Amino acid sequence: NQAVAVKSNGQVEAVTATTTFSNPVTSSGFVQLADRSTQSTYWNDTTYDASTECLVMATTSGSNGIHIYVGTVTAGGISWGSKNSFNTSQAYREIKITADGNGKVALTSHEASTWGNVRLWIGTINSSSKTVSWGSDTVYGNAGTSGNHLSKPVWTTTNNLAIGRREQVNSDNLIIEAFQISGTSITNNNHQHVITQAEGPPSLAYRNGKLVSVNRRRSNAGMDIRVANVASDGGLTWGNLYNRTGMHPNMQAQSVTFVGHDERFLVAFRDNTAGRGFSRIYSWTGSGAPNVSVTGSDTYYTPSGTAGSNARVYYDDNLGRVVLAYREVVNGQQHGIIKTGAVSGTSITWDNSTTPLAVRNTTNNSDMEETMNLAHDTTRNRGILSSRGNSGSTTTNDYSSHFLDVSTTSTNGQSFIGFSKGAYTNGQTATIAVTGNTTTQSSLTPGSRYYIQKNGSLATTSDHTPNVDAGIALSSTKLLIKG
Repeated sequence: NQAVAVKSNGQVEAVTATTTFSNPVTSSGFVQLADRSTQSTYWNDTTYDASTECLVMATTSGSNGIHIYVGTVTAGGISWGSKNSFNTSQAYREIKITADGNGKVALTSHEASTWGNVRLWIGTINSSSKTVSWGSDTVYGNAGTSGNHLSKPVWTTTNNLAIGRREQVNSDNLIIEAFQISGTSITNNNHQHVITQAEGPPSLAYRNGKLVSVNRRRSNAGMDIRVANVASDGGLTWGNLYNRTGMHPNMQAQSVTFVGHDERFLVAFRDNTAGRGFSRIYSWTGSGAPNVSVTGSDTYYTPSGTAGSNARVYYDDNLGRVVLAYREVVNGQQHGIIKTGAVSGTSITWDNSTTPLAVRNTTNNSDMEETMNLAHDTTRNRGILSSRGNSGSTTTNDYSSHFLDVSTTSTNGQSFIGFSKGAYTNGQTATIAVTGNTTTQSSLTPGSRYYIQKNGSLATTSDHTPNVDAGIALSSTKLLIKG
């Protein structure tokens, strides 16, 4: 027995929800992490875990270790827990963290005083206590050469990780290393793969057995891309190196994301030669050792004359669009700019005519920093853009997270008239139980008032305004319509 609405022609239809992309993207507010107001958060990263509905933020400053904050995310905001710190006598840099979507996070950083000591921890999230329980760390890399410029850890096949790093001191090699994970324990089989020579942090992405690595090349300031086949044990088999010349990627990390579930991925970064934000969709051929296929066309995500620095991207499977955030100066201050792009085959289309959403922390008059990061709240299908601030009028270290509504969901529920008394197909004559009648439902709580949701289901709270009153439950199976 479905909730039904009346159409303008007098016919009825099921109450349904329709989701479309927002243009421009809108912001439903931001939450500030006040605990960092007097402590630097320059090295920072965040990740969203769907199973616990938590945002986990990792930061480090000075010689006082690593600090972790866990916040439970709801539609209305983030409830941050207290600071959890460890290794408080050690200085760290280049901190990166990634959730696996099942309550586990991988955290990597390197000791600022010892270039070779790159460390990896695995932790489990406790959403009730808003803490992370960490296992023992492992040191990886080649002592004395591993340096900075770390990628975010990427979860590949079940219980396997890949991390990219640039060995700065001697060779400038870009190394991708694979790890096996069991609980919070780490097995490092020294699976190190030399990809190319790099400058700046690499960017990795994984989907359906393929790992993509993108980086700025050291020698000619071009861009290198390689694709690997990932085995069930996390082992990597790399295809040939593709080097894109004729451009000058920004020193900050290029950003890469898979688009759809087939053999396509998008690369985005600031091209210093053109002075604009660049993007392109690539593919690959072959299965054992996949080689990059240059099938798309160059597309700029910023209008001429705008920089498009520090790009961050993810692909929204529900909308079939790429969500992009980058930094841009607006009215003299650095803002986070957010827009979405439409993917069709090997083409990406950005709307550069509509003024995009621009956000910053207005409470403390703060710029968005170059270390800003973009997370995908998959539970509510929205973006979360987080950054420490600088040049603040009251603080230089505030940390804020902005909620990005990349989609809009509409409903015909405002025209609700009652419930069907059976299942009907298009064109049939339907019998509708209206106000004052009862309808048979399931799992009701007697005495509770129920509301029509955007998708036509029932709940004791409404998911939109104005509320659409469905009725009062007389029993676990009977609802008095608009009682």
